[in-house]
Parts: sequence; C-alpha cells; structure tokens
Amino acid sequence: MATSLQITNCFAVGTLNGTTLGGLLPTTASGCGITSSYWDTTVSSILSSEGGTGKTTAEMKTQATFSGWDFSTIWNIDSSSNSGYPFLRGFTFWTPPNLKPRIDGVLKTYSDGWVRIDGVLRKIDSMWTNIGGVLKKL
Repeated sequence: MATSLQITNCFAVGTLNGTTLGGLLPTTASGCGITSSYWDTTVSSILSSEGGTGKTTAEMKTQATFSGWDFSTIWNIDSSSNSGYPFLRGFTFWTPPNLKPRIDGVLKTYSDGWVRIDGVLRKIDSMWTNIGGVLKKL
C-alpha cells in the first residue's frame, strides 16, 4: 500500500466483507498518515484497523467525538439528517411530505422518503409536480 497516503477528518460506516479487513483501512495499509478519522465499530463489528479510531454508533453521532473538525463552515451533525452521522454542509437532505394521492384509482402511500407501489416498497429520491404545464422539482 502507498506510504504517502494522508487521511484527515474522515469517517466510515458500514459492513465489510473480505480477508484483510480493518475498520477504516485494510490491515495491509501500513504507513499511512491518518488523523482525526473514525469508523463505526457497532455497525462494522470490526475493532481494529491500520489507522483511525473505532467508535460506537452513539459516539459517531456525537459532535464531541470529532474534535478538531470544522463544524462551523465544513461539517454539520444533526440527528434528523444523514442518520445522525456528520455530513458536509454542502449536502442537503430532503424528506418528502406525507402524501396519499390516487394514481390510476389506486391509493399510493408516501412516508419519510418511501412509497409503496403495487405492494413493493421503493425509496423516493425526488418528487416532481406539474404547475401550469411546467414540471417543477419539489
């Protein structure tokens, strides 16, 4: 692995599969410069890494864990966004309103970004409406 790799203010959340697993970096990634970077040990079930610091899910959702990170201009953390994990301020999160329209006579239920159509639950990432013949993104 590269010895000049520098990772700063990074985090990882998720499950992993493989043979050289590490929480933030694989066990073969020695010699990397890693500062202020973390991974979620609860979600990953991995307790060691070649770099970074393992934290529980509760710790990963607490701003104090990320000491030194710029939460005034670069990062944000909000329990109602990004599942409570930090996110870059340039990203926005939108939850569609709860709607119950009838489409082709069938009731469609929308709630918290999900829609059930013909018995199949699907994730909604955007919604559009026709206003005066012009499609507008909600």
